[in-house]
Parts: sequence; C-alpha cells; structure tokens
Amino acid sequence: MKYYIALFALLFPVLLAAQQPPAKEKPKKLADSYYAAQNYEEAVRYYLEYQRQNPKDFEAKYRIGICYYEIDSLDRGISYFKFALKNSNAPDDTYFYMAHSYQLKHRFELAAKYYKLYLGTLSLKAPN
Repeated sequence: MKYYIALFALLFPVLLAAQQPPAKEKPKKLADSYYAAQNYEEAVRYYLEYQRQNPKDFEAKYRIGICYYEIDSLDRGISYFKFALKNSNAPDDTYFYMAHSYQLKHRFELAAKYYKLYLGTLSLKAPN
C-alpha cells in the first residue's frame, strides 16, 4: 500500500499537468476557432492578443474588423478594414464590409465609394 501511495504521489503532478492546457496556448488558434463558431466577442479578444505579437498580419486585421463589424462596433471595424486594405492581398469583400459599415453609420458618400470598389472586384457572373 505504501508503494501505491508513493507511486501515486510521484505520478499525480504529471497526470495533472497532462490534463491542463498549455500555459500559453496560441491566441491565433483560439481566435480562429471562436471565429469559426461565430463567437466574435471571444474571437476579437484573442485576435487582439495575437496582433500585439504580430502587428503586420493583414488577415488578423481583416478578421478583427469583421469581429467588430459583427458586434456592432463599426468605428473600430472600419479602422481595421482600412489597415487591411493597405495590403494588396486583402479579401475583396473587405470593400463590402467597409461600405456596409459606412452605410450603417449614415455616411452614404463613403458607402457608395466602397460599394463601387467592391462591385469592381466581382465578375459579371458573380451572384453578388
């Protein structure tokens, strides 16, 4: 019985550590999983943490903008969309999100500008 108690005492910390997540999980991975589940409030929290480590990641900026758009923080979303659009590889629908954000803020001239830019990215056969 003493041997079992000693063995348990030695293995318990190892078993406990194996069950807990790593002390520093990757924020991008967590953010992506929350984003995929459409839990934008949690996703933006982890994307912002990831962004502090990788400030030039345009995809993260784009997704932060979408998260803010989805949780009705349009001004913040617009600022991230602007940054994402500085990259030539920004997704085309970034223009749509910018346009719709400006429309919701009643800034119709800017909304029209970005809707036109978005329409310019679509092919003639696109359903949009």
